[in-house]
Formats: sequence, C-alpha cells, structure tokens
Amino acid sequence: MTKGLLVIDLQNDDFPGGKFPLWNMDAVLQNIERVIEKANAQGA
Repeated sequence: MTKGLLVIDLQNDDFPGGKFPLWNMDAVLQNIERVIEKANAQGA
C-alpha cells in the first residue's frame, strides 16, 4: 500500500501581512512542516 500526505489550502494571505490573516498561523506552519518531515521519513 502506498502512503501519502495531502496538505490542502495553505494560503499566503492567511499569514501575517496577508489580506486575511488568521490567528496562530506561525504555529500552524510549524506543525505542517513537522508532519511533512515525518511523512518523508516514513516514505510517504
């Protein structure tokens, strides 16, 4: 079985300085990066 990770709809405008900044996006980005690293390490 092939495994994969799908990250959906991460928009630049959601970050500070964007048109529609959301709360806590720096932490969100760090979590996404950590999950991507883990998926790569597991061969996804």
